[in-house]
Amino acid sequence: MITGPDGRFRFEGVKAGKYRLTAERTGYVRQSYRQRSLNSNLSTAVVTGDEQATENLVFGVIPGSVISGAVGDSHGNVVPGMRVMAYSVFGFRDSRHLGTGFHVAITDDRGE
Repeated sequence: MITGPDGRFRFEGVKAGKYRLTAERTGYVRQSYRQRSLNSNLSTAVVTGDEQATENLVFGVIPGSVISGAVGDSHGNVVPGMRVMAYSVFGFRDSRHLGTGFHVAITDDRGE
């Protein structure tokens, strides 16, 4: 289903049960309803049936993002072919740790 211009959606004739909702759009990462973070697949199912409040759900999404920059040496010269890695960091202060997933990019001829 594609949302209307006001962002609203409506599924008609849904049988009672438990459903997982996902949303996706260019510029956003595919996400599930009430997904806790982009690094976790934990979300909330929607339960339909008698006396279940399934109208006016708010499906908040987190926009995708970009990390960009350039690599240069100590003399200010660009460094092509350099591998740059981005790791997810979890926790707070002394309990911080790196996630197991990471992204890799290789700098181009301009060091970007």
